[in-house]
Amino acid sequence: MDRYLTHIRLLFYRLVLLILLFTISRIVFHLFNGAYFQIESFHDLFKIYFFGIKYDVVIIAILNALFILVHAIPGNFKDLEIYQKALKVYFVIVNGLTVSLNFIDAKYFDFTNKRSGTDLFKLMNTSEDLWQLIPLFIKDYWYLILIWVITLIVVWKVYPELKQKTTKTTQDKTSKKHQILQLAILILIMGLTFLGARGSLKLKPLRAINAIEYTSAQNIPLVLNTPFTMIKSVNKDALEEVSFFKKEDINVLFNPERNFVSKADFSAKNIVIIIMESFASEYIGAFNNGNGYTHYLDTLIQKSLVFPNAFANGKKSIEAVPSILLGIPSLMDNPYLTSTYATNNVRSIATILKEKGYSGSFFHGGKNGTMGFDKFVKFAGFDAYFGLNEYPSKKDFDGGWGIYDEPFFKFFTDELNQMQEPFVSCFFSLSSHHPYHVPREFENQFQKGTLNIHESIGYADYALHTFFEYAQQFNWFNNTLFIITADHTAQLETKYYNNSVGNYRIPIIFYAPGDSISGIDSTVTQQIDILPSILNYLNYEGTEVLFGQSVWDTDSIYTVNYKNGIYQLIDSEYVIQFDGK
Repeated sequence: MDRYLTHIRLLFYRLVLLILLFTISRIVFHLFNGAYFQIESFHDLFKIYFFGIKYDVVIIAILNALFILVHAIPGNFKDLEIYQKALKVYFVIVNGLTVSLNFIDAKYFDFTNKRSGTDLFKLMNTSEDLWQLIPLFIKDYWYLILIWVITLIVVWKVYPELKQKTTKTTQDKTSKKHQILQLAILILIMGLTFLGARGSLKLKPLRAINAIEYTSAQNIPLVLNTPFTMIKSVNKDALEEVSFFKKEDINVLFNPERNFVSKADFSAKNIVIIIMESFASEYIGAFNNGNGYTHYLDTLIQKSLVFPNAFANGKKSIEAVPSILLGIPSLMDNPYLTSTYATNNVRSIATILKEKGYSGSFFHGGKNGTMGFDKFVKFAGFDAYFGLNEYPSKKDFDGGWGIYDEPFFKFFTDELNQMQEPFVSCFFSLSSHHPYHVPREFENQFQKGTLNIHESIGYADYALHTFFEYAQQFNWFNNTLFIITADHTAQLETKYYNNSVGNYRIPIIFYAPGDSISGIDSTVTQQIDILPSILNYLNYEGTEVLFGQSVWDTDSIYTVNYKNGIYQLIDSEYVIQFDGK
């Protein structure tokens, strides 16, 4: 019996080591993203770390159930040296790989502001070039790999060992009374393991949203761990159907059917949507008393209709494209493009305007297959996709992501010149995406700033300048409405932006060189408002299912986001956060 209890004590020590391992990974995650979280006191910090262990225990119990079982079952075979070595290898490899997800998110969180779920793996499957970019991420963030490896080496060294191991087993002479007691302990331990895996005594197991009980919505990612959010997002593609209102009341509160009526004839102007990668409002000088990295965009804003209170509907590029082109916000853990709804019959800006004689095209300088854009835009009714494969010269390749913005903007302009009007075209820039490469001839020509992204923002802004300088000499230019926006925000450093509201602030700019629309409009607007705004501007008539509203509609006074299980609504006065219940 004493020998059996020795193994139970060993199990306890080893599980405590696992909790320490997860806590260390949370500390690393916190250190790398400390500016994002809003912790007001030591008491708040203690609660976050203490209840974070609750989420760690869930993963430890799920992934180590077998490890726990083989400690708790009776038998002297557990004294065998080879048996103990196998347990140690299992312990370090399984848990080391599991906790590596926390180390990965220590930097990836910087881009998404949420713990990763299975959508990360779906993105890797959808984006055919992402695997080729992994070496670049390893090169830039090698220090995280080093911290992870050192942590595992320490775990290997301090792993509690069995002091009296043998090379052969002996006959177990345990009394019947002790056998019954060992069986009771086995049942108790496996029962606790099951309870630990559920994380709760309530009817429903522990969920990510329960973290709101321990801290603010802003700090939820610090309570959670990445393996937990990944396991909990498995098979969670479909949205849960809820019924908060009677059906007859819903359309009064919100009706996605937009009925466009115009007193004027349809205006067949060209539409060019420019999505600037990671162009957060924090980087734009015109929004920050001249402190920024977008000298050209600051001048363009002066002759455009600008919405300084504009917001992205998501935190990823793959979430921005449906928001802008389909008018569908990102309101679930898995992005629309990788969800079960991706093949739904939807109408995009290209589909709608094709009925008016428009041709549609989409340009992105990345490798074809990036985030599945090429397949999506074809499904969304665009006639042509132009990516790295269609670009005539690979000498402008940035070595990792795609074609530099300046030459690809020129390629974009040349292709537009060959298109029959009217056309609708979307350009998605990429140079201000990690790894933030700037062409060698432009190195040290733009402000380095305080973040890695700042110099590439300056280059991307310069590329935007060269596009407008080149395009304005062609006849179609004055017959075009340009919409300049961003896909999402990136790293932020000021308190004004680094919060649940500022994390979504992006520019939305309408520039019509042949029209008189201009000025600063403080109305709250969002990416899903772009499509209905275009239709309104063109004097379109008809009924469309759209979640956004035109910026020329006085009722367009809010934006919606979803992150970490929290729905967020921002209007001109309030921020409302809702946990779904």
